[in-house]
Amino acid sequence: TLRRSSYEDGAPKNTAKELYILKLEGDAVAYVGSGVAGKSIYKVGLSMSPQYRLNALNSALPKGNFSWVIYKTTAGDNHDSYPNFNIAEIGEMAMKKYLGVSPGNVGNHLNGEFYMATDDMINEAWKAGRSAALAAREDEKNG
Repeated sequence: TLRRSSYEDGAPKNTAKELYILKLEGDAVAYVGSGVAGKSIYKVGLSMSPQYRLNALNSALPKGNFSWVIYKTTAGDNHDSYPNFNIAEIGEMAMKKYLGVSPGNVGNHLNGEFYMATDDMINEAWKAGRSAALAAREDEKNG
């Protein structure tokens, strides 16, 4: 299994996946220092179970004033999971690309799948990711 990061859950790639965005609750300035200016810390990704991912990340945090909460999920939007890793990954990469180059967000990549963003930026990233994954799913259906 290809490991994309140290917290990858190793789930099979041929199973249905959801896109998700988690938001870190707590004082972002205390966590990263300066440069927050109306932004929050988010994690974007894909998983068989965003709830499982949330639980895993929170269990790795020491007890304190920070915790991850679900901000967006495919199921939370009342949409079906994507049929496989490859389709969901296209959506995930679209979110990362948007967050890496969107006006006002350049330089706010915090490493891996973590970003500083305003709610508006993260909502636009979500739209970009969903659109890309839906298009990929349609392409796969049409062969």
